[in-house]
Amino acid sequence: MSTQPYASNTDASIKIIKSSLSSFQLYIGNYYLVKNHYYSKKYYLLSAENGNSEAQTTVGDLYIKGELFATDYKKAMKWLMKASESNNPKAQAYIGYLYSQGLGVEKNYDNALKWYLKSAKQDFGLAQNNIGSLYYDGNGVQQDYQAAMEWYQKAEKNGYTSSANNIAYLYQHGLGVDIDYKKAMEWYLKSASKNDAGAMYNIGYLYEKGLGVPVDIEKAKEWYDKAYSLGLDIARFRLNLLKIKTQNKHDS
Repeated sequence: MSTQPYASNTDASIKIIKSSLSSFQLYIGNYYLVKNHYYSKKYYLLSAENGNSEAQTTVGDLYIKGELFATDYKKAMKWLMKASESNNPKAQAYIGYLYSQGLGVEKNYDNALKWYLKSAKQDFGLAQNNIGSLYYDGNGVQQDYQAAMEWYQKAEKNGYTSSANNIAYLYQHGLGVDIDYKKAMEWYLKSASKNDAGAMYNIGYLYEKGLGVPVDIEKAKEWYDKAYSLGLDIARFRLNLLKIKTQNKHDS
């Protein structure tokens, strides 16, 4: 009598148990992320070693950012490649990023695009946005603002909110589309509602210069201040310029 069915059932049970364990370990890692870095690292690694692609991607991301682990792009790539074996779209996008920036590997836009496309086919917004940026800058592809716009729109549709800022910028400067300050403002506001500091800065600039809206220095200051409060230093620079201009008007 063949023992294969019994062996297959056992193997399947082991996989289920291992998958459940790795998911629990990932949960514990997330739970301790702020409370206890030692345990967070420990359980992320345990989960990753047990084949959980989300944990593998998280470990890779932490190595890129230098959070919990010291920055190590080669280790990041190792874990992201493991996650990519499960067709994890986030891992694929991060691999594309490492290639696009030359982090731990030789900079290679062709490889970056290849990995971004794998992720983008799964409707992962970050990858779609980054493909848009490759077209915007002409890195690895012929510069094409219309193609950039198409990819940014796909990314925004799939939840990558920063793409709204990129879409607005193209409208503001007439890149691949006619200049349309009203549409630019609409998209900037959409991005700003998700706490995008860059979009807040750009709204301030439109108000400062009166592009699509009446000049309103007070509103410009409000938006620059919001952007600065989120860490965008250049917004502070424009705030200081406006203060100097306002003071000069009072003095003259």
